[in-house]
Amino acid sequence: MNPSIPALVAGLVVVSMACVCACAASGVPPNSPREVTQMTSTDFVLPPYPFEQKAQAVFGDLADVQFTSTGIDREVYLNLAERIVRAAVPWQDERGAIINPVLKRETSTTSGRFVGALGGCIWGGRCDDLIDECALSMDYCCGMMAGLIEPYESFHGPEFYTKEMMYAYFGLEGKVDPARHKRWGELLNAFDVWERYPSWRNWSDGNFPIYGVCG
Repeated sequence: MNPSIPALVAGLVVVSMACVCACAASGVPPNSPREVTQMTSTDFVLPPYPFEQKAQAVFGDLADVQFTSTGIDREVYLNLAERIVRAAVPWQDERGAIINPVLKRETSTTSGRFVGALGGCIWGGRCDDLIDECALSMDYCCGMMAGLIEPYESFHGPEFYTKEMMYAYFGLEGKVDPARHKRWGELLNAFDVWERYPSWRNWSDGNFPIYGVCG
């Protein structure tokens, strides 16, 4: 039985996270969001993280904890990821966008999640036959982030694209034309975060510390 379309779309989101090799986290301001006024591109200073010492103490305690392996390793995640990614390949259009086959349009973050999931698979030694598909969507997503390509509709969730594209950037290194890979790096390094992440300037989004700052 083939998986349902909604399950596959949701799967792309899960898979992109399952392919994570490392994660980063940053503290949130000690005051409530309403006490923090609008940030500007010339004044971006995070206040001290109030529980930094406590967090370091917890991490220090974990150094001596012995864990029992579950037996679930990276290959299990890659097996699941590859199935979902391959099912989504037919949804790719000529620009590299991933078009929902039911809604007949590109939905929020789906193209970016596809890039991240497929890039993670390639980086993990899978899906070398899908390098061209990954590169095409990478072209599309990098172009949108840089403002060189107009999305079909409003560009929702761009803050999530950066992490996803980094998987493809590393996974496709040495597998595509060097000039193309260099161009991706230039676009990833050049897009204006204040143009792409305007809704977070008032700390209204809980994803800001991870995806806005670290991304």
